Amino acid sequence: MIDTGEVRIQLRKGGHLKLERALGARVTSVRGTAWITAERNAGDVVILPGDSFIVPCDKLVLVGPLSGTVTLELQGARDAGSGALTHRRGPIAKLWALV
Repeated sequence: MIDTGEVRIQLRKGGHLKLERALGARVTSVRGTAWITAERNAGDVVILPGDSFIVPCDKLVLVGPLSGTVTLELQGARDAGSGALTHRRGPIAKLWALV
């Protein structure tokens, strides 16, 4: 495993972050309230500023602002070939390798 550090991303209303094969990744709200839903997971999760969510599965996970804008911090140890993180406007998987 390679420790990739942290990635910080800001999502505006209508935007979302798509996490694929991100088991164990930590999503923390730095500013704003985030809504999180994981494929085949019972119920959605809402995190407030300072709250974190650990991705519980290797299925698709979507993260977005509940309203307005949310700033998120993404952390996790990742294997180089273990999956990709994508923002709705394009891939951010390469960011994991840069930090």
